[in-house]
Amino acid sequence: GCWVMLIQLPIFIALYRAILVDVELRQAPLFTESIRFCSNLVAPDMFFYWSDYVWTTISCGYGMFGLGPYFNLLPVLTIAIFIIQQKIMMPPALDDQARMQQNMMKFMMVFMGFLFFKVPSGLCLYFIMSSLWGLLERKFMPKADNFELSEEGVIDMRVQNGKAYSNVETLKKEGFFARLSKKMEEFQKAVEERDAQRERQMREERKLKKRGR
Repeated sequence: GCWVMLIQLPIFIALYRAILVDVELRQAPLFTESIRFCSNLVAPDMFFYWSDYVWTTISCGYGMFGLGPYFNLLPVLTIAIFIIQQKIMMPPALDDQARMQQNMMKFMMVFMGFLFFKVPSGLCLYFIMSSLWGLLERKFMPKADNFELSEEGVIDMRVQNGKAYSNVETLKKEGFFARLSKKMEEFQKAVEERDAQRERQMREERKLKKRGR
């Protein structure tokens, strides 16, 4: 379950080193130099000074839990977007092993939050924009149906939009026109049932009239 995150670590390290050695990003602000937030894309974003509100071990300590004297907003946003992206893109857990792997991935995301807290703000901006682009692309681009094969090689299950389907015929893209067509079919079926019931009532009334004569 953690291999996906571990495979991405070399990419994170390479981007981290690339931003640190880039001369053009040094002292380059995101907005203006008068604003402390993201005033240096090679350094953490320094959203606000929080040493007066947290323990000294956190603000002045060393290691993973020594987060520094400033609260950095962009790493928190990065991890939050990663969690949302993971929740949207990962297929639903169909067994206990898949659930355990997804829980492990969530734990790794929290662990990465501590590692990301003091990275350069430019790196966080890169991951935020790339993740948002991936989410928008998944939202608006046409999606291919996901499916699984049984041992006989027959499609017996498909997964779409976080739901598992065992009947292939019921798996359709439920867009606006599909929902509208479905509503029209339901309405037409209800009208036909009402007409059939009215016709049965009229037949019963005719039979009663004949018996009365």
